[in-house]
Amino acid sequence: MDSASGESGIKAVTGRMSERYAWYVVFLLFLAYTFSFIDRQILTLMVDPIKRDLDLTDTQFSLLHGMAFALFYTFLGLPIGRLADRADRRKIIAAGVATWSLMTALCGFARNYGQLFLARMGVGVGEGALSPAAFSMLSDIFPKERLGRAISIYTIGIAVGSGMALLVGGYVIQLVQQSGPVVVPLLGTLQPWQQVFVIVGLPGIPVSIAILLLREPQRREIHKPTATLREVFEFIAERKRLFFCFLLGLALATAMSHGVHGWAPAYFMRVHGWSPAEVGLNYGLGVLVAGTLGLLTGSWLTEHMMRRGRTDAPLRTAALGIGLCLPLGVAAPLSSSGEAALILFTLFQFAYLMPWGVVGASIQLVAPNEMRATLSALYLFSINIIGLGLGPTFVALLNDRAYGVDGVGYSLATAAAVLAPAATLLLVAGFRSYRDAFERARAWSDPNY
Repeated sequence: MDSASGESGIKAVTGRMSERYAWYVVFLLFLAYTFSFIDRQILTLMVDPIKRDLDLTDTQFSLLHGMAFALFYTFLGLPIGRLADRADRRKIIAAGVATWSLMTALCGFARNYGQLFLARMGVGVGEGALSPAAFSMLSDIFPKERLGRAISIYTIGIAVGSGMALLVGGYVIQLVQQSGPVVVPLLGTLQPWQQVFVIVGLPGIPVSIAILLLREPQRREIHKPTATLREVFEFIAERKRLFFCFLLGLALATAMSHGVHGWAPAYFMRVHGWSPAEVGLNYGLGVLVAGTLGLLTGSWLTEHMMRRGRTDAPLRTAALGIGLCLPLGVAAPLSSSGEAALILFTLFQFAYLMPWGVVGASIQLVAPNEMRATLSALYLFSINIIGLGLGPTFVALLNDRAYGVDGVGYSLATAAAVLAPAATLLLVAGFRSYRDAFERARAWSDPNY
């Protein structure tokens, strides 16, 4: 599609919103998503100093990375999604960005495990506001044939945020470790890991202000003003095989990813003796570059298959990417050298992130406007309560109960060997159901179909 026709298509669904402004909205949402992953993932570089200062086991630490964050992220996601189907989505997103940024900074003032756990829960409260409202906004800004591309660019924030958390985090950790603890008036002494939380948390505030200043896009393809929860669940029940395979498959894939990505920095430090700065530079750069390429490749592959009539293309891309994670996820942590492990982990990130630019859009393509944000929230609830809540803890339990803290490589390989094939088989089982749901959605959205 050329620039003129692209702008015409966007204006047709957004009134006076120009194509340039539409992509500016994508950029701001991408920036917010990037900051969300920086604030979420920075914890992974500071496993050992936090464990030492707070006297924690690997399992207790994993709950900070996973369950504490996932609890409010998932359970508040549904009511926030319901709100996003009715209210001003800019305000919802801006409030979420401001909340998680302040709560990340507040992690730096935690004096014990309970305080840090509560602050991490607060980070999840804020981040639960972003994606349901963002997916809904983008579906009203872009025509269907360009929605996948817009959401893919937004979703690149996963790779950029995760990579930057490691790159910038490793550099910041090195700086604050050199300066040592600092004394803050009225607040006491802050250890280097506490200073890192404050430094990376506060830059999200200007992003929240910029989002608040956006224009709220006009909602389109509305069959009725609102959908009740009963209607949402009836919609799911009519497509139960699809939602079972889609949601559980992606949840298991997410558990694998968060388990691997959450403990890979500790793996390089414990097994290969790398410093946080070395992990941040090498592994962080690999995540950023390979993850971005994976997201873009998955988007291109999906669009290519859709043009050839494969309406189940989002699930095919997901099954391909997650399937490739099995050999890569097993081989990487069992490598004899850090350099070989880095190459394989980088390829793992490429394969794993292939689906995530398109699976968010796939829900928007089969759902009516009045329940898109709610369904997105249910999707995020499912993948995060299992994936984010249990993935890091699964690896940590293997560390504490089976292989020992220095056997983290075996824990990571076990996670990939168990979760990757199960997720892939579920996604393949959902191909036909997604095709059927897509055709039904196309029939009622296009009167001439």
